[in-house]
Order: sequence, then structure tokens, then C-alpha cells
Amino acid sequence: MVEDELNEGSSKLTVKFDLPRGSFATIVTRRLVLREDD
Repeated sequence: MVEDELNEGSSKLTVKFDLPRGSFATIVTRRLVLREDD
């Protein structure tokens, strides 16, 4: 974990993983990530 540049006092965790395209987990994860960007 590293300090988050945008949110002082918060930590940022970068996660990398590979899922088959079109799998349920891929779709759910993509929606969660897009929702956080709004």
C-alpha cells in the first residue's frame, strides 16, 4: 500500500488480476471500478 495522492490520509491499494473476458466476475468488477470513477 502507498499513500493516496488525491485523498490525503488515505492509503491506495493497487490490485492486478486476470479474469476470462465476459465472466461474471469481470463484469461485476468493471462496474465497481467505473462506479468509483464517477
